[in-house]
Amino acid sequence: MKIEWQIDCDVPSGIHSLMQCASDAAQMTEGVSLPCFVSVRLCDDHAIHEINKQYRNVDTSTDVLSFPSVNWKKGTTAGTHPERLKMEYDDTQNSYFLGDIIISVEHAIRQAEEYGHAAEREMAYLLVHGLFHLMGYDHMVEEDKTVMDAHRQFLVNHPDEFMGIIASLNPADTLSMDIRKRMK
Repeated sequence: MKIEWQIDCDVPSGIHSLMQCASDAAQMTEGVSLPCFVSVRLCDDHAIHEINKQYRNVDTSTDVLSFPSVNWKKGTTAGTHPERLKMEYDDTQNSYFLGDIIISVEHAIRQAEEYGHAAEREMAYLLVHGLFHLMGYDHMVEEDKTVMDAHRQFLVNHPDEFMGIIASLNPADTLSMDIRKRMK
């Protein structure tokens, strides 16, 4: 999956490669074989607060926001209905646009400290969470929530299997033990 980055704040070293791997694995676990791209903005609490207020009328910061390019009907996802995604082809990217994800790095760092794991793990988790929204899942629907949780938990709680998925995507790519440690 291609990622268009907008970085508005300091981010942990190596986060780009980890988030790239997480996005590739999320796309694969959803079963989307079309070439896709997503816009990811990493920002601070103030920026995400303003976006949350402007677009959702919620006057507070949050950890992640996602804005899908497809208005998925209930029960449809990118994996089950790729024809809907095909309407989002962008010839400049030679890929299908899933949408925009905004992540507050400040929020992610606080949550990582609260949950007792690495900030990199939290940021990968938030990216995967946002990607599943872009692919048609909504955690307000219990069935979708169950699927989203299972996919996200697998990707972030099983780094060895996660790395196996990545290796199967690109066998020539060798990821360091450092990335495995970041997922813990």
